[in-house]
Formats: sequence, C-alpha cells, structure tokens
Amino acid sequence: MGGWNMPMWCHLFIQTLTGAARAWFDSIPPGKIKSWTDFKTQFLSYFSQQRRYQRDTAEVEDIWRRDGEGLEDFITRFNKECLEIGGVSEQLMRCHFKKAIRCDSLIRTITGKDGMPKEWDKLMEAAKIVAQIEESLAGGKGYYPEDRFSRGSTRDNNNKHQEAVTTGRATEKMREKRLTESVTRRRSETTIVTNTGLRSQKLQRRY
Repeated sequence: MGGWNMPMWCHLFIQTLTGAARAWFDSIPPGKIKSWTDFKTQFLSYFSQQRRYQRDTAEVEDIWRRDGEGLEDFITRFNKECLEIGGVSEQLMRCHFKKAIRCDSLIRTITGKDGMPKEWDKLMEAAKIVAQIEESLAGGKGYYPEDRFSRGSTRDNNNKHQEAVTTGRATEKMREKRLTESVTRRRSETTIVTNTGLRSQKLQRRY
C-alpha cells in the first residue's frame, strides 16, 4: 500500500470522486462510514438503486430554498435531491441552483470577475465557503440582506426583506461606530503619551 495506512488511502480516494459520486459522498452524515467496506457497500447500494429507477430530471426545478432555511442546509439538500432524481446534468443543476438558493450576494461572490466555476465540485466548494460567511454575518437568522423570497405572501416577504436590510444597515453602522471609537481612543492615548513626554522634558530642563 505504498507505506500509507487505510484511512490515508480512503482520504486520497475520496478526492477522485466527481459529479454525482462526490455529491453523494458529501450528503452522507459524519460518522456513517467507518471503513472501506462500509464505503463500498453504501456506494454500490445507492447507485444500483439509481439505475433501477430514474425520475424525471425536470423535477430539479421544484427544488427551492425554503423561507428560514440556512444556506448550507439548502446546499446539502439540493445535492441530495438531485441525486435522488438521478441523471441530472451539471448544466441543469448549475442553472437552477443560481435561482433556487435565492441569495444574490452568494451567487455574485462565487461568480466574481472570472465567472462561476465550471466544475460542479468547485462550485459547491465555493458556495459552502461563502454560505458559512453569510450565515455568520446573518447571526443564524436563516435569511440574509440579499435574499430573494419567492414563496409565501408578498407582504410577509417584503417585511422579511426589509428587516434583513435594516439589520444589515444597523450592523454596518455599529461597525463604523466601533471603528470611530477605536480611532478616537488611539488618538487620545497618543496625545497622553506625547504630553507626558513633553512634561518630562520640561522637568529635566529645570533640574
């Protein structure tokens, strides 16, 4: 085995998974696979079932992030449901994911200047990283300043959106206030040190 133990070989093998296989692995709860035998059994069991029955790929367009559903939770669910449908092309998954996640800031961030990652695995990796940042800034409320609420009543959606925007502005103002206070405090400390130094020099001259 080249001097490497089984856990290391398993870890390296997982890095070779792409497409549906990678999405399947990412949807597995931590601790469910404890050995190579577990991995092989679950892998063969899952994909053999997919070959026996395949749903209409158009069902992907019915997958939407629910109101209050976290970004990371949706990303995991989106991959899982696409796998359950089976045979969904990466192009269709990419196209609908941009709309289904309903968070413009996330899509804009992972798109960047060079465009959205072409490979689904890299797209999901980037989306998860940005999702963690967005959820941290949102304080675990489950909705974000640039959410697009496409479900529920218009009034409720507008209220949620306005609350999210207000929260975002309040957070930004708080940051500016803290920054100003920090700068002011540092200037005061510098002034005190400078004045103390001047008084010390005057006393030395006297004596």
